[in-house]
Amino acid sequence: MRRVTERAIPFKIFGLQRTGTNVMAALLTQNFYAKSIERWTDWKHGRVEELLVSWNGVPVRYVVCARNPYAWLVSCYRYFQKAIGRDPTLPPQFVQNPTISFEQFLTTSSYEFVNPVDRWNRLNRHWLEALPSSSLEIVKHEELLDDQVPVLVRLERGLRLSRRHAALCRIHRRVDVVPGGHPVERGYYLNGGYMSEYTPSMLDCVDRQVDKRLVDRFDYFTEQSK
Repeated sequence: MRRVTERAIPFKIFGLQRTGTNVMAALLTQNFYAKSIERWTDWKHGRVEELLVSWNGVPVRYVVCARNPYAWLVSCYRYFQKAIGRDPTLPPQFVQNPTISFEQFLTTSSYEFVNPVDRWNRLNRHWLEALPSSSLEIVKHEELLDDQVPVLVRLERGLRLSRRHAALCRIHRRVDVVPGGHPVERGYYLNGGYMSEYTPSMLDCVDRQVDKRLVDRFDYFTEQSK
């Protein structure tokens, strides 16, 4: 029998808001001898300022959480509206004008980025380039909505983790910074319901700007390439 005192593996998650970073951290700590070092390290939604290869002498494992850019834009916009006054990390531009429409959100600045599509491009590209591939796994939000167990099995092998229990446990609840949200809308996001939020011109705007190489890397597609 494995001892409860087994040393926890340090892990660090990076990913944009609404990509499943919180639920991913909860899944790892619930199922494996693993410890998040988020509290003492770089902001998970920002750039890698200090790359940590080890933590207290133990190699750090990394996870990048990604999400279909079209779904992410809708979910992020809805979250920013809900979190005004409750989440201090919202983009300043949104705080200054929380009544902007979804179309305005797509075409105005987000943090220091030209717009949210530019942010999706640049930060995802940065994380994949900056983090060590030998200790990195990519998890797509759609995988967490579909079935978490295969994801956990992949991370167990890829990150060399040890289970706390024989059976892997799923998380069905929403894990949010701002409590009181609606239940996770699995069907809405897995079946593409979010696409009804886009007009043809808005889709064209995203298609022209999104990094096609990143889209391919994550095994997504642009609406023009369907």
